[in-house]
Formats: sequence, C-alpha cells, structure tokens
Amino acid sequence: KRRKDAGMINNLDDIVAAHMEGTVQRVRPKLMTVSTMLIGLVPLLWAAVHVVRSSTSFVGGALADRIGPSPTMWIGWLSYVALATGMALAHGPLAAWLLFLALGVVSGLTESPELALVSASAGPRRGSLFGAFHALTGVAALGGGLVLGVIFQQSGGATAFYVSAAGSLGLVILWPFWTRLHRVPPR
Repeated sequence: KRRKDAGMINNLDDIVAAHMEGTVQRVRPKLMTVSTMLIGLVPLLWAAVHVVRSSTSFVGGALADRIGPSPTMWIGWLSYVALATGMALAHGPLAAWLLFLALGVVSGLTESPELALVSASAGPRRGSLFGAFHALTGVAALGGGLVLGVIFQQSGGATAFYVSAAGSLGLVILWPFWTRLHRVPPR
C-alpha cells in the first residue's frame, strides 16, 4: 500500500519487491515469537522429565527388591530400545515430548537397581567405587553424546536414535552373559 501510494509500483518487479518487503515485515515478528516460545519450553520439558524420574524412582527400587536389580536393569534397557526406536519414528513434537517423558520413567525405574548393583559390587570401598562409577558414566555420556551428535548432524535425528537403540540392544543381549560371567547378584 505504501509503495503504491508513493507511485513506486510500475511493473511486475515492483510488485514482487513490495510483496517480499511486506512478507519479511510480517514473518520476522512471528518467527521471533515462535522461537522464544520454543526456547522457553525446553527448560519446562527438562524439569518435567526430572519430576517423572523422581516420582518413578521409588517404583524402580521396589521392583528391584522384588525381582532383583539385574533383571530390573535388563527390563529398563529393553524399554530404552523401544523408546529410542519410537523417537526415531516419532512424527511431530507431541509424540517426541511424550516419548521423552517416558524416558524419565525408564530412568526412574533403573536408577535404584543401578545403584544397588554398584553397591553390591563395591565391597568395603563403596565411596571409591561410587566415585569411579559416576566418573565413568559421565565420560561415557559425554562420549556417547558427541558421537550421536555427529551422527545427528551428518545423517539426521532418526539415524542417531536408531544407532542409540542398536547400542542398547547390544546391552540387552550381552547383559545375561555378563551377569553370569561376573557373578552379578540377581537379588
């Protein structure tokens, strides 16, 4: 309208230029609003997954007491395989967010048996073993995050989640052999 009133529209190129200018003026504020909203939702989702994890941790401990920490861990890893595969197949943010919250359930269910297994393996040097355990899990998480980040950048999110699911499936398959070989206490 402004260009037309100023006599600046004389041909098709002027119409296209006016259209582009108007589009930019409308899209930029909408893009900023959506970006700000999404950036604000990430901390809320992260907090929600920790609420879910905290509320299911007791259930994981009770399950570990009932069937043993080793089978509980195996069930958790098998559940993670299903969740990572679901994330690879998820279409839309709602499905991804629900699966991410379900990951909090798996994390809560496996935290207690994981720590019970470390404690059972520690003997008299529990403090040292727990320190080593947390250091190793931190290094493994950093390394795994970097590797999956590279895969994500090069091949996309679905491939990264499939690789993560395949690695966890390897744990599911190897865990029964590992527990027999190293005499991991079933209960």
